[in-house]
Amino acid sequence: MGPKAEELERVFAERIGVSHAISLNSGTTALEVALRFLNLKGTEVLVPTNTFVATANAVIYAGGKPVFVEIEPKTLSISFKDMERKTTSRTRAAIVVHLGGIVVPKLLEIIRWGKRKGITIIEDCAHTLGSSNGQDHQPGKSSLAGAFSFWPTKILTTGTGGMLTTNSHRLAEYAKSLRYHGLVHGNLRKIKYFGNDWCLNEILASVGIEQFKILNQNLKRRRQVFEWYAQALNSVDTIQIPIAFKHSNTNHYKFWVTFKKPIDVFSLHQIMNKRFQIQTEFLYWPPVPLMPLYKGMGQYDWKRYPMSNKALRNHLCLPMHPIMSRRKVDYVVRSLKNAIGQVLYDKEKA
Repeated sequence: MGPKAEELERVFAERIGVSHAISLNSGTTALEVALRFLNLKGTEVLVPTNTFVATANAVIYAGGKPVFVEIEPKTLSISFKDMERKTTSRTRAAIVVHLGGIVVPKLLEIIRWGKRKGITIIEDCAHTLGSSNGQDHQPGKSSLAGAFSFWPTKILTTGTGGMLTTNSHRLAEYAKSLRYHGLVHGNLRKIKYFGNDWCLNEILASVGIEQFKILNQNLKRRRQVFEWYAQALNSVDTIQIPIAFKHSNTNHYKFWVTFKKPIDVFSLHQIMNKRFQIQTEFLYWPPVPLMPLYKGMGQYDWKRYPMSNKALRNHLCLPMHPIMSRRKVDYVVRSLKNAIGQVLYDKEKA
């Protein structure tokens, strides 16, 4: 909580366009702090099926119950229609997760809906620093809070760390208290809340400041890598590039393709990894309701989420980072074509 952390908070708040940015030890902590502020005991929080387990866990840490919501195939992000269907008298909040750098298309509509319904909207912005919704609107600006992650794979990293953004002075003061054992106005002799040791230290904050200086440069490089992919993938007629990636306001944190006809994406993933030594992945599989922890709760039957199941079985994430060369992109695409051919051949042979 020294001058470097304060500097990072200041430049971050300016970038997002909010009154307050509070540095923390992780993006998960940022979510938990915002949720604990709402006093969730006995209430429900809407969470997309497709997210990292930390999103749902933060709800439980804060005393609430996650209620999983279907996703949209084009963005793999939360379905507004299913949010409305899953809302009950116990719904206190909803977490909107922006995935892969794609801002949830109906974000502002969801926020307005939440205000009408008395449902607080919180944004999981772990993937979206540097993205906007096409109206130069930054994620983490208009809802109660945005939770950003500085994990090593993220657009901006401090090794580990996070940031909470908000325009609420009350939430900002609450977050500053909780991150240092629940003290009042910096006085360790006055503890008001059950807080924790959740500060971002000065060394990591210094790394974050340097990372911030090259943020725009890295965003530009990621855009270039995407354009190389788009050109190279024109020759692969079995796949589609989600249209949202073609928008200049996407930070290209992740890049995935979908398939025009059914294909075993898990076999495709194995071939890419084992035969071609190319690390592909899913965003996400298994989804949270299929994790052993949540399956064991006996409350989340995956059969109730057919849209999510279909969408998540029809995508594959390809390597994406700012130092990729055109040669490596071409190698990934050539390998992908060969792998698709192998999977389809094996299917016909079977």
